[in-house]
Amino acid sequence: MLSWLRTAPLCAQSARPCASPAECEQAAAVLAERAGERFAEGDLEAAVVLLREAIYLHETPALRHNLARSLAELGRWEEARAEYRNALRLALDDEARARMQAEVARLSALIRAGQSDSEASPSTPPAASVSAAPVSPEVELAPGTPFDPAPWVLAGGGVVVLGAAVALAVVFEDTVSQVRSAPSHEAAWPLAERAEGLAIGADVAFAVGGTLALAGVIWGIVVLASASSPGAQALRPSGGGLGAVF
Repeated sequence: MLSWLRTAPLCAQSARPCASPAECEQAAAVLAERAGERFAEGDLEAAVVLLREAIYLHETPALRHNLARSLAELGRWEEARAEYRNALRLALDDEARARMQAEVARLSALIRAGQSDSEASPSTPPAASVSAAPVSPEVELAPGTPFDPAPWVLAGGGVVVLGAAVALAVVFEDTVSQVRSAPSHEAAWPLAERAEGLAIGADVAFAVGGTLALAGVIWGIVVLASASSPGAQALRPSGGGLGAVF
């Protein structure tokens, strides 16, 4: 569960159906509690409505995050991505920002994939020409999140780059040995220049490969965590001001 910093109401009290900012925050907490209950029950549409009302009264990054999560569970990916970006605008916690940035990247990939599928697929045939076999009553079709290979491809690319960095480091050590055993300064000079280039290349490859591998692993963990059932965790207002997320 992430922790959030307190955020103050963003609009004047005259624009709110409550007498003071404190009352707005209290009313938003009640709505957030109800939204958490609806989310836990799987009533995502009701959770979305309640979260929007809570945000209208008292906007916090936690509420924006929860709204984005609910929209993503409903398959409304573009709206979810927009809400994660709204949460990023408010969030100050580095861990929370990294997690939400990964969600924005994941949703962007899903949106692009959906657009590609719609462009490549032929027009839908008339309903009369489609024959569908009845579904056996013993088979229960449960909603699920499809496996997303993108983060693991990214991590694998980072591992490949790290392998190249190791190879460069081995060649660098061999070149340094040749420099030390060179018979003269003139013979050692081009080898030393080559060793310097290899060292720079190995350092860059280690940095890039490590970054890609780490980003892919973090993204993959976030994807696996977000694939859990909608009722896995309910919203609970915290002492920091609607600080819990689901």
